[in-house]
Amino acid sequence: MKHIIKRFRKTVILIAFLNAFVGMPDTSAMTSDSLLIFSPKTTYNYVALFINAKGDTLSKENILIKPSGKPWAFDKKQTAFSVSYNYTIEDSLTFSHHINPQTKKTKKPKRYGWNRHITTGAIENNEEIWMHPIRDNQYNYTEIAPFPKIILDSLHNEGTWRLHSSH
Repeated sequence: MKHIIKRFRKTVILIAFLNAFVGMPDTSAMTSDSLLIFSPKTTYNYVALFINAKGDTLSKENILIKPSGKPWAFDKKQTAFSVSYNYTIEDSLTFSHHINPQTKKTKKPKRYGWNRHITTGAIENNEEIWMHPIRDNQYNYTEIAPFPKIILDSLHNEGTWRLHSSH
């Protein structure tokens, strides 16, 4: 199973980033030594584009994901990872003209809050890989999307993948 995980390491994180899978976390404990995807020795660097329905690029930034290998403060059964956003002032100004998707009352729209750095949690064990999506700044939209989950027994070197959604 380790060779499958290594082969799909970057694919798994990218899929997770794009919220391709659905699920809720398992409560299995993780240790720093057993982590392959969320190993503290790994840093993931993404170029993230936010493109509107017209095809206009509203923002382009680097996002760094750095696992700590330590338990997440809000749920000790998850391993913590940091997310660092490298946005520009122009990005935040662009989104000041758009309604935050967390707005409940359109007469009083919620403003975007901007973070440079956050810490959140993930689960990686022998059965699954699960993570909180990137959901800060202009990526608030992913908070309402399904959370990424990959069931490791469903990964194979050959054949086709099947997506299962509970939504």
